[in-house]
Amino acid sequence: MAARGGLLVRQAFAPVCHQLPARSFAIGGVPLAVGHRCFGIYAGLAAGALAWPMLGARIKAQVGRRAGLLIVAAGAPAAMDWGLGVAGFWANTTLTQTATGALLGTAMGVLLARATEQALARRTGAAKARAQQA
Repeated sequence: MAARGGLLVRQAFAPVCHQLPARSFAIGGVPLAVGHRCFGIYAGLAAGALAWPMLGARIKAQVGRRAGLLIVAAGAPAAMDWGLGVAGFWANTTLTQTATGALLGTAMGVLLARATEQALARRTGAAKARAQQA
């Protein structure tokens, strides 16, 4: 049963990840369904979303005004690590792939949490307005 579940997970991630065992973390000798960079992105996504409620109002306001810059700045190291590796100028490593992925994922997690918070606030505000009109 566990093998079947693992196969389903691998198939689910196959369209977005190369799944090369040499470029993936392994648990008990079994490679994860995502590579080092994708693992960093997913871990960072969770970390960023969990960090959002703890950020101060000033930082949250800056995130809103500078969302595009945040993504570009957080994505540039991953793009450089990948691009320089493909061009042969740099040999990326497990550390660089995971760290640059985590940086990008954290920024994405913060922005996702912000968007979710705003959507819920709009929905709650609209519901309150309808209740007051009734």
